[in-house]
Amino acid sequence: MKTGDAQLGGRLEGVKDPWIHGFTDAQSAQLWQTVADNPSRLLPSDCLNIAGVGQPTVSTTNASFILPKYHVEKGLRVLFPAGCRGFLYLSNADEAQSSWQIRFRVTDSDSPESFESGTDLLRPDQKPWSVTLKSLGETKSVVLQELLLKDGLISDAPVSLDVNSDDPFINRSLQPPARPRSVQTLDHTRLCPSDYLDLAGLKYPTISTQNANFRVGYTAIGHNRIPFPPSARGFLYLRASAEEPQIMWQIRFRITDNDSPESFKSGSDLLYPNQTSWFISLAALKSDRKEYFALRELLVRHELDIEHLVEKCIAGHGPISRPIINSLGQLFHVDFGYQAFKLEFVGFGEDSAFECRITSPLCTFVSPSGTDHTIKQTPYAGSALCCFEAYSSPSSTHPNTLALRIMKMVTPVSTVKPEFAHRIPLPQEGELLMRYTRQQKGMDGRVARTLDPRPWTLDACTTGHPVVQAILRGETVR
Repeated sequence: MKTGDAQLGGRLEGVKDPWIHGFTDAQSAQLWQTVADNPSRLLPSDCLNIAGVGQPTVSTTNASFILPKYHVEKGLRVLFPAGCRGFLYLSNADEAQSSWQIRFRVTDSDSPESFESGTDLLRPDQKPWSVTLKSLGETKSVVLQELLLKDGLISDAPVSLDVNSDDPFINRSLQPPARPRSVQTLDHTRLCPSDYLDLAGLKYPTISTQNANFRVGYTAIGHNRIPFPPSARGFLYLRASAEEPQIMWQIRFRITDNDSPESFKSGSDLLYPNQTSWFISLAALKSDRKEYFALRELLVRHELDIEHLVEKCIAGHGPISRPIINSLGQLFHVDFGYQAFKLEFVGFGEDSAFECRITSPLCTFVSPSGTDHTIKQTPYAGSALCCFEAYSSPSSTHPNTLALRIMKMVTPVSTVKPEFAHRIPLPQEGELLMRYTRQQKGMDGRVARTLDPRPWTLDACTTGHPVVQAILRGETVR
């Protein structure tokens, strides 16, 4: 049977946001695939009155979901129009699943019998208002997917759609309904299967604890959030090694094969795109930071001195956070295009921390023609995971300084300023970062050194600091 159309006009939403209002008679929304021939499974309680609402919240037996907006005009939401009362239903159910839509049938009463004589709600452009199957993986619509599963309209198995299977939101929409995202502990020795989180494809998911909620993000480019990668399934936990100073403690995400706590040991930490560990700094858990109040309460429940911890820890900035170095061989990210980078060398004890700014080994000083001053230039682009290692200078018989080794290329090296590349040896994976130490004979003092490459090392002032000396000797500062 061909469905009719309802010509309903909306009104622009004002300054006040009424999207939580106006649902006195909204109970459950049951979806049925037979549009007009067999609405027998509908009940009067399935009738929804969403007139005058910006973005209605609808309750089912076990949960709630938010309907998509009716329309947006000039940046303002248009309210659902007057007379917008009726039933949600599944349209095009006899066609390929890629064309399925959830629509709203406007009726003149709450009687299921009025469904056949009703008309579909139209947007101002005269097209039916609808929710596509593609969007059901989004958090706000996942309950609709649960109703489809409940009514047997889709199976637990993935559905074949004519869509891009690489889209994480589509992939999520074709899986069984997502389990609740909740955690009751950050202690990896006390984990339960219910603490397992599936964050794959989500940009800013909400996670609940016993008493509150919090939200987490993966990373961002400018103001655009980047969704968690497909592998982001596992457990949040407090990384609190007794072998490291408390200033290095962080909340991390351990990727595991399944929801068994036993899989934690064989898992690996979630990484940012630059291959450093994703984390939430304990400094973000200060009492005046409300967004992570729930995480703070979890740590308090574990009888940790949270005030002491948050004061000691360094605020993080995601993948561009300042590296904290406590031992030789500890990996950190180096961008070849940066002229300098900041490091924090730390040990145990209240005063065992040393922040320093180091000119990049891949930076050269250039004197522009006709001037007496110098500017910094970096001839290479790319990045790598590097680590410090003990090194013996030519005048010493034992290690007396720190050199920097490239352990893994993250972004392949490329030459972006070839006119300066002869001044800096090309960085290579597995090798120490090198510097030229000698000029060609007969050149004046302002000519760059281009001969006799040797490992770059920390300057004497930085190396002489007690914390750096302790790291060099492999000792612990307490």
